[in-house]
Amino acid sequence: YGIEGVTYKMVDGKPKLTDMMLNNPDGLSVSEALHYYSQCCLGANGSADSFKQQLTTKQEQDSTEIWKVNEAHCLPPIIMAAEDQEEYGDIMVEIDNYIAETTLKIICGQLPVSTLDGMNAQLKKMKIDRAIELRQKAFDNYNK
Repeated sequence: YGIEGVTYKMVDGKPKLTDMMLNNPDGLSVSEALHYYSQCCLGANGSADSFKQQLTTKQEQDSTEIWKVNEAHCLPPIIMAAEDQEEYGDIMVEIDNYIAETTLKIICGQLPVSTLDGMNAQLKKMKIDRAIELRQKAFDNYNK
């Protein structure tokens, strides 16, 4: 639901969206704001039904049906230990920037498509294997 008191408040034991979510000052639709602030699949743990009544447009209401159908494909939030999260974040900031910049340069014709062939080696140099280990560790801890 996001952040209690900011994005929702509990009313009669049920989450109710705040005015910031219903009338977002950044111009986000309710669905966009929910996704942005909760960063999880709407519909997980039965939340779609409770929020559906608060959505304002037919399009937003229909979109919750799509999320509900895909609910089985949503992973629960898997949280890393703080020290692992910091290391993972440091690695992934570089990797995400590298991928975004390289992809854009290929699309714009500044780099040849064959650049893709060397990306795996570069990602390994940037410690992608360590980032995968950290995610796997968090997933294994979740499964325990």
